[in-house]
Amino acid sequence: MLFHIAAVEDGWLHFVILRDLQPVQKNFPALQDQPFYHTFPLETLLEYGRAVERSTLAYLATLSDDELKRKVTDEDERGREREYSVDGLLWHVMIHEMRHTAQIAVLLRTQGVEPPSLDLLFYLPVEK
Repeated sequence: MLFHIAAVEDGWLHFVILRDLQPVQKNFPALQDQPFYHTFPLETLLEYGRAVERSTLAYLATLSDDELKRKVTDEDERGREREYSVDGLLWHVMIHEMRHTAQIAVLLRTQGVEPPSLDLLFYLPVEK
């Protein structure tokens, strides 16, 4: 699931939004075209996730109102072309990640491991 979260963000950002065809995953040859990721060391998956996060944060720092409104196209699961706003796709990626992160937290708890806090307040800068 860790790989899935990062790969989906990487794919939407690079293939659909930026159309640059150079996802972060290209920098991780061992992770390309593998049917099973559970055999990879956790650190490899985490480093890929951190690299995707850095790439996404760099893009987010460039966002403008025009970029958020820009329309992009992608094919759905039936091969039909669909049009989305960049803003809508960014919301989609965020909600997708929140859902799977919560699933990981539940899986950790079933194994007796206390997951880290997922509350946004712990990650926001403190303002006076």
